[in-house]
Amino acid sequence: MTRFHFTRWLRFVVFAAGLMILLAGCARQSIYDAHKDHDHDHAWDYVGDVNATPADAVEGADFMEAPFVLMETVSADYNSTTGTAQMAIHDHGTTVTLRLSNLLPNTDYISHVHEETCSTGGGAYYRFDPEGDGMPPNAIHIGFTSDDNGTGFMTAENAKQVDESAHSVIVHTTAEVSLLCADMQ
Repeated sequence: MTRFHFTRWLRFVVFAAGLMILLAGCARQSIYDAHKDHDHDHAWDYVGDVNATPADAVEGADFMEAPFVLMETVSADYNSTTGTAQMAIHDHGTTVTLRLSNLLPNTDYISHVHEETCSTGGGAYYRFDPEGDGMPPNAIHIGFTSDDNGTGFMTAENAKQVDESAHSVIVHTTAEVSLLCADMQ
């Protein structure tokens, strides 16, 4: 292959790759935009929305707030992590808000409502239908990314009300290592 053909081929490959990335991003945004205002169940509707009304601002709700405590599985990187979990049970369902500080910066986390208390490790994910799967909308999952300062904030909403078997909220790494737990009852 001559230098001219190689350069032309390389430009084509770079252009094609860029176009695919651009189209993939547009398609993802378009799918989200097309579905975000519809009333139907998709997992992405339940993993968090920074613009949702936080649990402590939901009017007329049964409100609970608990501090996060470090779990036995946590590494020393999180020894200074603090925060709260808030839960509001209201006429339109359940709202959970997480506020954390001193996390690792720019790191992805996932949180779930669990069936047991922190002292027992939280047990299984809380499920609205115990026979159903552990994924939203049958469970409450809250995904978030800490900012440059290690601050984490997210609110998730579910159209169903949790019952008395929703005992705790646990924050995990994306590798499912349990870090922090808050007893909600």
